[in-house]
Amino acid sequence: IGEIERNRVSFHSQFLGKLVYLIREVLMPNAIREIFATCLKNWRKMTLLTLLCLFYQSLLFAQADTWRYRARLSKGKIGMIGGAANGKIYIFGGSDQALSTLSETEEFDPVANTWTLKTDMPTGRVFGCACTVNGKIYVIGGSRGGESNKNEEYDPLADTWAAKANMPTLRSSLSCYVVDGKIYAIGGFTDGTEQRLVEVYDPMTDTWTTKAERPRGGVVFASWVANSEIHVMGGFGDNSTSGFTDTYDTVNDSWTTSRASRLTARFSTEHASENGIVYVTGGVDQTGQEAVDDLEVYDIASNTWTAKKSMDTVRERHVAIAYSGKLYAIGGFGGGGIRWNTVEEYTLNTPTSVGPENNIIDSFVLHQNYPNPFNPGTRISYEISAPTSVTLRIVNLLGQNVKTLVDQNQPAGVYDIDWNGKDDYGQQVAGGIYLYRLEAGDVVQTRKMILAQ
Repeated sequence: IGEIERNRVSFHSQFLGKLVYLIREVLMPNAIREIFATCLKNWRKMTLLTLLCLFYQSLLFAQADTWRYRARLSKGKIGMIGGAANGKIYIFGGSDQALSTLSETEEFDPVANTWTLKTDMPTGRVFGCACTVNGKIYVIGGSRGGESNKNEEYDPLADTWAAKANMPTLRSSLSCYVVDGKIYAIGGFTDGTEQRLVEVYDPMTDTWTTKAERPRGGVVFASWVANSEIHVMGGFGDNSTSGFTDTYDTVNDSWTTSRASRLTARFSTEHASENGIVYVTGGVDQTGQEAVDDLEVYDIASNTWTAKKSMDTVRERHVAIAYSGKLYAIGGFGGGGIRWNTVEEYTLNTPTSVGPENNIIDSFVLHQNYPNPFNPGTRISYEISAPTSVTLRIVNLLGQNVKTLVDQNQPAGVYDIDWNGKDDYGQQVAGGIYLYRLEAGDVVQTRKMILAQ
């Protein structure tokens, strides 16, 4: 009987040990670890049911206004260039503890919580920008012993790089945005001079065009794209709580300016946006002396700011990426010469999917067709991150089916589908406005396009 009892106690101890590790190190937000540690000091007085309740509560807390750590970068870095495609996050270049300018490409899988080194970028850089168009990531500008105008295309699926037409102007710390399949490079610095430039890159033709300048130069505090307009808040020297928002109309090539407010006076922040919400992280306080850990959220529709749970780590010159319902703060500078390799994840209060087992995919992107308007043909691109049933149809404004382009199960990936302007019977359709509708699992998205006469 004594031996049986000893075995039973040993089994329970091993089980509890593994359970404690799972809760504390994997699932539990940092904010409640201290409380949990206090409970563990008296675990002999607690029942297994109580510990299981703690486990369940930790799952609930993980979805609340909290940050949690994920797998680390290969090394501490600042000034990296961040992008996302096909359900993965990519970090390019940066500067390490030895002040070396890096060419590394690192891929983060949020599901597996792993980083993988990929093919190096041809030109190592810091403080550039990256945009994704049709599943390819374009890394533009930056600095390597001086400002750069390099434009290099990365194909995540093939893990290959290709040189593209260089940006007309050398600059670093610029911001990039995608509107209707084109990349808008705005602001930045050249030889310490604030740039107001707007230069537009067309991946289809591999060409650049210069557009109307922004009213003010430098880097931005926060920005977002809505209805073919680029909204840019703040700029160099504009680090008070009362500032400006400049709005660029990509159709009319014009800027308008309005007053804007924000909660905290700071600069060198990093920001990201998703589903009509802008997330501003970290930066340096108004004195320029201290890095901060703030997270502030701007609701575009209501024009309001809200302070959220701060990051666990003060950061500046890091990367912030909002992707698939999560916000990631990656690397950066913490003061005292420290370059972080840590990654923090924040759950956004936006609807997200729960996985392919429910026939709902984690990442679903339907891009604007290009060219648009078009005659006679155009290309439609979309991305899915998990195998699912896919239907892509062209319909008229009455909702009547014109052409079925795709109707099959497809694996995860990036797809480009061409439409020649003909219906299911091979007849050329009349000019006008049409809709293209993508159904991927239980997710549906529709966009408008124009067939020119």
